[in-house]
Amino acid sequence: MWKKIKKIVVSVLVLTVLVTGFVSAVSLKTSTDKAVLYGAIIRNGNATDWTTGTVNVKNGDIVMFQIHAYANGDDISGLSQKLENLNNRNFSSGSSETVSAYVDASNASRLYGNINLVFQDNVKLKLHNTYAWFVKREGPNPEPTEHRKYFPNGQNENDIIDPDGVQLGSLQQDYRSNVIAYFDVIENNPEPQTGDVDTNSPTNITKTSARLRGDTDGTNVDDVWFVFSRTNSNPSCTTSTRVSAIVDGDDFYANKYGLSCDNTYYYRACGESNGKVIAGSVISFKTEACQNQFEEAKIITKDPIDITENCATFRAYLDLNDEESKPVYFEYTSSSSDLDAVTVARTYAGIKTSNGTVTKRVCGLEPNTKYYYRATIPNDKGAVKSFRTGETNQVDPARVYTDPASDIGRYSAILHGRVNVNDTKNPKVYFIYGTNPSNLYNQTSKLPVYSDTAFQAITGLTPNTKYYFKAVVEDGNGNVVDRGILRSFVTKSNSAIYTPVNGRCGYVNNSCRVGSYFNIKDNTTYYKWGCRGVYGGKTAYCSLRKPVRITTTTVKRQAVRKPVETFEVNVNLNTVANTKYYQEQGLEINKWVSFQRNGDDKTQVRAKRGETVFYKILVKNNSDKTVNLKVEDFIPKELNDKDNTTADSDRYMTWVLTLAPGQRKIFVKELVVGNDVVDGQYIDSKAKITMDGVEEYTNNVTIVVDNNKVATANSFADEVEKARTDVNGQKAELFSSFYPKSVFEWMVLLMFLSMVGYGIYFLFTKPVK
Repeated sequence: MWKKIKKIVVSVLVLTVLVTGFVSAVSLKTSTDKAVLYGAIIRNGNATDWTTGTVNVKNGDIVMFQIHAYANGDDISGLSQKLENLNNRNFSSGSSETVSAYVDASNASRLYGNINLVFQDNVKLKLHNTYAWFVKREGPNPEPTEHRKYFPNGQNENDIIDPDGVQLGSLQQDYRSNVIAYFDVIENNPEPQTGDVDTNSPTNITKTSARLRGDTDGTNVDDVWFVFSRTNSNPSCTTSTRVSAIVDGDDFYANKYGLSCDNTYYYRACGESNGKVIAGSVISFKTEACQNQFEEAKIITKDPIDITENCATFRAYLDLNDEESKPVYFEYTSSSSDLDAVTVARTYAGIKTSNGTVTKRVCGLEPNTKYYYRATIPNDKGAVKSFRTGETNQVDPARVYTDPASDIGRYSAILHGRVNVNDTKNPKVYFIYGTNPSNLYNQTSKLPVYSDTAFQAITGLTPNTKYYFKAVVEDGNGNVVDRGILRSFVTKSNSAIYTPVNGRCGYVNNSCRVGSYFNIKDNTTYYKWGCRGVYGGKTAYCSLRKPVRITTTTVKRQAVRKPVETFEVNVNLNTVANTKYYQEQGLEINKWVSFQRNGDDKTQVRAKRGETVFYKILVKNNSDKTVNLKVEDFIPKELNDKDNTTADSDRYMTWVLTLAPGQRKIFVKELVVGNDVVDGQYIDSKAKITMDGVEEYTNNVTIVVDNNKVATANSFADEVEKARTDVNGQKAELFSSFYPKSVFEWMVLLMFLSMVGYGIYFLFTKPVK
C-alpha cells in the first residue's frame, strides 16, 4: 500500500512541476494568439474589418493600425509598443508598402508583426492628432469591456512612431494592451506651377490719363495689380505705388487719371502665384503734349455698381481739361445698344466743377432685364455699356472675409473671419489652412454662424513656419458658397532668452518677465530683478533693476473653477509692459449627446434616420455670488422635435435663469434625426452661455449619420471596437489563458492532478501482490 501511495505522490509532483513550469513562463503572447499588427480603414464614415493581409488605401481614408501585447504567464514590466514611422511619407498610385510593428518588454522577448498597404492614389500619410490605448483582462475571469487609458508620463501619439516606441510600463498577468494609431490620407500632388504675368503697352493715352494693360498665362495666378511711378524707372511690385486692376479673363487693366501733360511715366504688371510675387517687365509712356489751344471736356462711361432687381448706380469719369464746369447726364434704355436710334430715358447728375467720378442712383428699372447706358455732356458722349438687373426675390448668397490671425505662438494661433449671411439658409463657417498655399489640407470644425464674426484656434503647428489660411462658408446642404482671400502668418521660433521669473533666471521667448511683487491694478512702478545666463551658446541679459511702467487691459472671461483675479505680464527690454488683467466669471457650461435621458453621455455618436437622441447641457455657478445668465442651445434643422415634426430651419432653445453659489442646472432636449439626412453627414452643435455681455461656447457635439447601424450608435473611438472583428466575422478576442488566481483554485487543480496521476498509475503499472 505504501508503494502505491508513493508512486501516486511522485506522479502528482511531476505533473505539478510540469504544469507550473509551463504556465509560469513569461511571454507577450502564445501560439494561439492573434497577430501583433492589424490594419483597417475608415472610408466615408464606415470602418472595415481588421486584417493582417492587404489594406487598400485611397485619398480621404483614415488608416488605422492596432498593435497587440498580452501578458502571458506573469506580469510584464517595461512594456513598449512601436509602429513604423509613416508620418508625412508620400506614396504614389499603384505602389505598395509593408508596414511593421513590434511589442517589447524587459522580461519577455520582442515580437514582430507586419501588414501590406496598397495605394490607389497619390497620397501622403499624416499622423492623426488622436490615438487610443485599451487595456482588458482576459483569462478565466475576463472583463466584458476594455478600459481606455492615456499614455503615461505625458507621452502622446508621436511616441508611437518614435525610435523606442510608446513606453507603457507594466502590464498585469492575463491583461492585453491594444494601441491604435490613426493616419489621415491626404492628396499629394506635385507642386503646382507658378504663373506668369506680362506688361502690355498702354492705350487711350491723353494729356491727363492712360489705360495700363497686362495679361497672365492663366496658370495659378491669385491676384494682379500694377505699380506706377513718374520718377522711378524701375518700380517694385512690393514697395512702389500700387494701382488696382480690373480683370477681364486672362487680361487685366487699370485706367490711370490725373496725369500731367507731356510727362513720362513708368509702370509694371504684378501678380501673386502660389504665395509668391511675380512681376512683368517695365513699360514707359509719355502723355500728350501740352497745347495752348482750348481743349473741351471729355466724359468716360464706367461700369455700374450696386445692381439690384429695380436699381443701379450709374458711373462716369469727367475730365474738364480747359473747361471750368459741365452738366453730366446718363441715358439708358432696354430696347437697343444703339442709343442714337431709339428713344432713351435721361437722368441728370448735376453740374461738375472738377475732374473725378460722377455717380447717379437710378431706380424704377424692370427686374431681370438687360439695359444699355452711357454718360453724356454737351459736345461729348461716353461709350455704351450694358448690365442686367437682378431677378425678383433674387437670392444674395453669403459672403465670407478672411481677417488676419491673432495670438500667434510657436504651436498655435487663432484664425479670424467675418461672415455676411445674406439669404443663405443655415450657413456654417470654417477655416482651411496649411504650409502650401495651393494645398490647404487642414480644416477646422464647421460651426453654425452665430454672429458676423468667426474665429477658431488651431494647434499642433510647427515653430518658425509660414502658414496660409482662408475662411470658408457653406450652406445648410454642405455646398461651399464663398471663400475668403488667402492670408498667412509665421509661427514664433523656439529661440529663447534667459529672463528673471520671480527673482530667478528662466527663459521666455524673446522677452523679460516681471516678477510677482507689484500692484498691477494700480499701475504702480516696479523694480524688476536682473540676471544673466547662457542659452544655446549665447549670453543674454535682462536690464538690471530698471523701473517698469505697467499698462493694464481688463478682460472678462468665463472659468470652470472659482473666480480669481489673475494677470499676464510680458516686459520687453525697454521696460514697457503690456498687461492683460483677467477677471473670471466663475461659470461652467458643458454639452453632451446621448441615446438615453440619463447617462451614456458622449460628445460624438452615430445615429440613423428616425432615431431618438438627447441634447444635454450642464450649467454650474462656481462663484461665491448669485448670478443672472442666459443659456442658448443651437438645434440644427436636421433634428426634429420629439413628435418628429419636420424642422424648416435651424433654431435655438433659450433659458434665462438665476443661479445661487454652487447651484447647477441640467437641461435635456429630446430630438429625432430627420429623414432628409444622408450617410456620412455630420450634424454639429454648440451651446452658449451669456452673462454681463460676456459669451462662452461649449464644446462641440457631433452626430454622424449612419443609416446602416443596428444597435445603439457609438462614438468615433467606439467605432474602432465595433470594427474589431477578424476576417471570418468573429470577435477578435486575441488573448486567453488559464492560471489559478486563489488558494481554492490551487486546491481544485491539485485534486484534479491527483485523480489524473492515480489513473495513470493503474493504466501503466501492474497490481501489487
